[in-house]
Amino acid sequence: MFKFFNFKNRQNALQPAKAKHWISHIISELIGTIWISLGLAGLSIIVKDKIVEHYLLHNVIVGFYAGFVIVGSCLIFFGRWSVDLNPLVTIYRWLSGTNKSTYVFVKIAIQIVGAIIAGLIIYAIGHYASSVTFSTTYAANSTQASIQANHYISAHNVSLKSFIGQFDSSFKQGSAISNKTIWSGATWIFFGEMVLGAILLFPIFSPRLEAKYRDTFICFIISLDVWMGILLGSAAINPARGLAQQVPTLFFDMKNLNAMAKYDIIVATFSMILGNLLSPVLYALSQGFTEKYGNGALLWMMNHKNNRASHYVSQSEQSDKTQVEK
Repeated sequence: MFKFFNFKNRQNALQPAKAKHWISHIISELIGTIWISLGLAGLSIIVKDKIVEHYLLHNVIVGFYAGFVIVGSCLIFFGRWSVDLNPLVTIYRWLSGTNKSTYVFVKIAIQIVGAIIAGLIIYAIGHYASSVTFSTTYAANSTQASIQANHYISAHNVSLKSFIGQFDSSFKQGSAISNKTIWSGATWIFFGEMVLGAILLFPIFSPRLEAKYRDTFICFIISLDVWMGILLGSAAINPARGLAQQVPTLFFDMKNLNAMAKYDIIVATFSMILGNLLSPVLYALSQGFTEKYGNGALLWMMNHKNNRASHYVSQSEQSDKTQVEK
């Protein structure tokens, strides 16, 4: 069950061999994190009166863009230095004993710096490109218009994605922010991001995938993850990329928000990061459970008294049977 956690036998854990390798990995991790954060969180930038995501016309295109354009380009240009660009990947490498603790700490620190830089760039672009102001639902002063640079991950908005609005009017579209909607949305974000992050780790670390197909599978799974995240209302799947989306509001626009809106973004950010950071643990536990119990039980249920194979016959077998009968 806990086979994939390795805290003791870490003699094979890796880190860069020379100073020049450390430098190349750090630079690549920094630039790569900025690139992936801008490419994905940048979809939340408001240009005129629309977010960039809407210029891609449909969520299907958004998913393929995220998986094959942004993540694909990261694998091509930054993957050659074995960088992670995602704290989830880095944490799993530490849990499994494949990276040394110092190397893991440095990579996560660089990823945070890259996320903040990407967030500052998002703010700079959105602040000058946007013509949208914070709605009266969120603004601290309804008489003072404040430019909104991008759409941040909101626990309140995520709660409105659920079907609870069919039973409780507090969750219907257009309802006011409340503690109820914030904590409901935060719960969805936490569990949703934890599951989405675990799904992301599958193509990267699954020993069942051949190496030559792994990168293509990663791109495809990212696309599926983004589509699932769109349904959830929070598609971070990477705490660095998620933080980049929150930075413009957290750093510059908190003064423009009312108390409930401030509470909303803080709770959403915390839930997103915590859920993401726990996904490597969930994935490692899922690996152990599947190998020890799940896969064997599933195969037994599928194969027990299953005579499907006897229902078919190939042409060669049919010919042989005919010859025997003659």
